[in-house]
Amino acid sequence: RIIEAVGRAAQMLSQRNTAAFLGHLVNFNCTSSLENHVELPTASQVRPEPEDGRFAFLVHPVDVHNYSEFDESLTALSDEQLEDLSSRWNDLVEPFVVSSTRVVDHTGQSAYGDFICVPKTADQLLADPAQALEEISSAVQLAVERGAKIVGLGAYTSVVTMGGRQLLPHTDVALTTGNSYTVVSGVEAVLDAAGRIGIDLRSASGLVVGAGGAIGKALALLMSERIHRLTLVGNPARPEKSEYRMLKVVVEIVQ
Repeated sequence: RIIEAVGRAAQMLSQRNTAAFLGHLVNFNCTSSLENHVELPTASQVRPEPEDGRFAFLVHPVDVHNYSEFDESLTALSDEQLEDLSSRWNDLVEPFVVSSTRVVDHTGQSAYGDFICVPKTADQLLADPAQALEEISSAVQLAVERGAKIVGLGAYTSVVTMGGRQLLPHTDVALTTGNSYTVVSGVEAVLDAAGRIGIDLRSASGLVVGAGGAIGKALALLMSERIHRLTLVGNPARPEKSEYRMLKVVVEIVQ
């Protein structure tokens, strides 16, 4: 029985079948999962060069469904089983490197970066801010140990650390919220979409939802240079504050 069990465990590991390997914790029958496994491609190894700029970006699963998007074997589990499994391993799994990349621009300048996962969903990060801060600090430290000179805080790793301000006593590395990346990506997406469907922005109307926030404001400033007419939308729950913020954005656009 011991030999058979070791053989089954080795098979699960060779197939990278997380659902089968951990399924016993959540009453999951792994037999069918082993028979219908999906082979995953072998990841290519990317290594930094001496001249590379070094960065890292922190990511995390927004909800439990992101786990099955990351690991296809987990699609065999129900939502309840995923929730149960997530609550079990989140106290055991430390931040880890999901992938790495190397980017070279048209001038020949290069950068190497790691994407580091904080194994907590958005709800879990918000439920225990103190624990979240500890884990995010650990992820930043991992980034620094791997050579990062600047660390981006993705998704709720920025929210629960007040845009990284609560991390400052724990690290000397440069931090960014990732909002700039979101803004530039959003503007490029609008320009690309307009080009694909034949909209001339110089004679078009556009709308920015949440224009009083950091991302919405920056989007409004950049889009105002390219579009004929721009409507700014604030938070209807706070009309007076939203109107004040919208007016400030308009002033900056005019300036």
